[in-house]
Amino acid sequence: MKHFDFAGNKLDSLAWGPGRWSRWTGWRVLLLCLLFGLGAARPARASHYRYSSLTWRTVATDPSLRTIEFKVSRAYRRSATAFSQVTVGSTLPAEQLDFGDGSSSLITLVVTSVDVAGEVFYGETNIVHTYATTGDFVASFTDCCRLSTLVNNANGAWYVSSAINVGTGNNSPVSTLSPVVNLATGQANASFLLPASDPDGDPLTFSLATAADLNGNAFVNAPGLAVDANTGRVSLSTTGLAVGGLYNAIVKVSDGRTSILVDFIISITASSTPPVFDYSVTPPNGFVYRLAPGQTLSFGVRATDADAGDTVRLQAFGLPLTATTAPAFPVSGNPVQSRFSWTPTAANLGTSVVYFVARDLTGVQTSTSVTIEVSTRPQFDVPPTPANQSLMQVTPGTNLSMAVQASAPNAADLVSIVGATGTVPAMAFSSGWPTAQGNPTRTQLTWTPAAADWGPHAVTFTARSASNQQATHTLNLLINSAPSFTSQPANLALTVGQSFVYTITTTDPDLPYGDRLDVLATTLPSWLRFVNNGNGTATLSGTATRAGAYPVTLDAEDIYHHGNSYGRVMQAFTINVAGCSVAATATATNPTCAGAANGSIALAVTGATAPATYAWTGPNGFRAATQNLSGLAAGTYAVTVTGANGCTATAQATLAQPAPAAAPAITVSIVGAVPVRSLPNTIFLGYGPQTATLTATGGTSYRWSPAAGLSNPTSASPVFAPRSAGQYVYTVTATNASGCTASASVTLNVVEARCGNNDNNPKVLVCHNGHEICISPNAVPAHIGPGSTHNDLLGSCNTNAGGSIPAPVLPDVVLTAFPNPVASTTTVNFQAPVSGVASVRVFNQMGVQVATLFEGPAVGGREYQLEVDASRWPAGLYLCQYVGGGQTSTQRLMVNK
Repeated sequence: MKHFDFAGNKLDSLAWGPGRWSRWTGWRVLLLCLLFGLGAARPARASHYRYSSLTWRTVATDPSLRTIEFKVSRAYRRSATAFSQVTVGSTLPAEQLDFGDGSSSLITLVVTSVDVAGEVFYGETNIVHTYATTGDFVASFTDCCRLSTLVNNANGAWYVSSAINVGTGNNSPVSTLSPVVNLATGQANASFLLPASDPDGDPLTFSLATAADLNGNAFVNAPGLAVDANTGRVSLSTTGLAVGGLYNAIVKVSDGRTSILVDFIISITASSTPPVFDYSVTPPNGFVYRLAPGQTLSFGVRATDADAGDTVRLQAFGLPLTATTAPAFPVSGNPVQSRFSWTPTAANLGTSVVYFVARDLTGVQTSTSVTIEVSTRPQFDVPPTPANQSLMQVTPGTNLSMAVQASAPNAADLVSIVGATGTVPAMAFSSGWPTAQGNPTRTQLTWTPAAADWGPHAVTFTARSASNQQATHTLNLLINSAPSFTSQPANLALTVGQSFVYTITTTDPDLPYGDRLDVLATTLPSWLRFVNNGNGTATLSGTATRAGAYPVTLDAEDIYHHGNSYGRVMQAFTINVAGCSVAATATATNPTCAGAANGSIALAVTGATAPATYAWTGPNGFRAATQNLSGLAAGTYAVTVTGANGCTATAQATLAQPAPAAAPAITVSIVGAVPVRSLPNTIFLGYGPQTATLTATGGTSYRWSPAAGLSNPTSASPVFAPRSAGQYVYTVTATNASGCTASASVTLNVVEARCGNNDNNPKVLVCHNGHEICISPNAVPAHIGPGSTHNDLLGSCNTNAGGSIPAPVLPDVVLTAFPNPVASTTTVNFQAPVSGVASVRVFNQMGVQVATLFEGPAVGGREYQLEVDASRWPAGLYLCQYVGGGQTSTQRLMVNK
């Protein structure tokens, strides 16, 4: 059979028994009459359903513990036409609450929160029912239908229930949640905390409801929904979920003996930066207030949003009906703030969770909650008693003394503190257990803990009233000593590029009793690396890269540092890093002569941290690592100076190539030379002068090459006396006053003019009209002398006809080395026979080239000196090779170590 409310909406599709039908029919007819008599009809709720939960408590004033007070919480869509006039304080009839014992009662909701912008209103009602017997009963309410636009459970029935432990004194868990929880799309693990509390202090567990929890109604939770069994944190991946999607979710909260269901909707919104609660104003999330009737509770709630131009709407659900907020919820702004105030009465006994929601304009929300317990149970007076669950850290050897006082809200009710658990033998109390009845009653705790008492001690006091109600109060005493640093940093003044190393050590008197130390770097420059060894030691190391003052803050923490009474244990210092100030100036001394390698560079360095290193580069692959250089050829040399701290400076020097020395002038003097047409500087063997004087000018000393045929090869004017015909080339190397050398060459022609075979009657060979004739020397002038009409030539016709002299033999290459054998350095001298491109290289015994001493144009006859550094060569035989002008010459070098 199908049932409808009096707006014509289908109630559910369940099979109802005759008993339930008769009850439903009875109260429905009564309400119809009442509402129609007032000219109004009950609004349609089915398609506007948003949220519901059912909680309950045992009424302590009933000694049989069979009287139960139920709280029903419901929420609907505010924008529906039927609910458009709903305001805070409005009453609305809903379903029947089935007590599970064959009886039921109409649920008449009192609206406690209205959020027009959020399109939702929230209402509660309290219903008291006394069961005839003790035992477990299932109280519930149900109806149909859910939203048709839900992704899951669309158009389905809802069923909310709880098992009632009648006669046990148990109370159900309590929870309040926003009817619609907004989660931003695109989050792999969007989550929120479902707040819940147990009035009896029972541990709570959380799970997802199943169809079995809904009396067999078809039901599945939102796909991918999860809840942490211990914390109640609900999570859902919203990656890929469309904005505007609606999902039904039900979470079961259990205390081990009973459970409640929290039925709500998850809505997917666009993404933004969520609002945040300001906990300097707002109570901590989940904070528990314990009040007696008549006591006033007041606190502020404040939220902000970091998005520019955004607005935060602050709303609350589960507000006690008589509570006030100023300004009234909902309230908008950025920041936004309101103040909660409430003075409960005896009619408000029980535990409530008030849930605060802050939403931005996108709909992204943040939530926080408080739990308010109102009871006539004894209470521990704060002060003088420290707050429940407060933490007091005491250093061993320090005397601890505190008062513990309990009272009852009813002045006529007497109270005693009946005992304490978690005590240690050294603790002393001013009175035994129980304390004398009174209102209030008190005892004084005194204790001087020893080092061996290190660690936490939870002392729980129990107060009981004459009406047999009791309360507990726990004081957490933490016995702990402060750690300390046993090391100090050194060398806090650095230069850029210099390394810093600090080995950090700490200690703690509690280590023998199980304490552990940790070191943290809370302020650290980026160039420092911090390594925590996990045993109270650590290392800081790094190299300063930029000048500046770099603060460092280190913290020493033990296991219980979060509850310490000694404050923060830290070591703070500043590392001052100065910039690099290395400067280098290179002063060059040029080579004295063109092509010489006797230049030098003096390098002046300031500001370098010793020991500094030097890296020189220069022409022809030059490398060196000393500060100053000598034996340099012309060219540009660059150096990088690096201090021990890594600071660098560069310098450069250019050694100019002096102008080549002027080539010497050579004159040839042949006294009485025979006049010839095309052969200057010629001696005719057998006729005329048989010697020539070579005179060189332009130098201070001279050396002729080759020496053969000359009277003195080091004379400025040696005498050439040939013995055979040919063409002779002599080169003179002149050294000037600066020690520079230059060369010049001269060619001398020697013609064989002797003929005949009688030494006592010498004859002269003359080429006469193309024929050779052998004539007396006295007849020669008639043939070749001035005025001669024969136009003859001395010597052979073959020689003279061509006008040429046999090609001269080129002088040998000069290639020497001294000293040789070589210990560390030697000087290689070479002289090219002719001008042209030449090279001098050194090879080891394997034929591998180890050095290039010279490569480039060489001036014929000029002497070159090459400095060779063999200090790094292995001992052995090396070959120094000259190549140039079509000639090759080698010189062995023996390196001894």
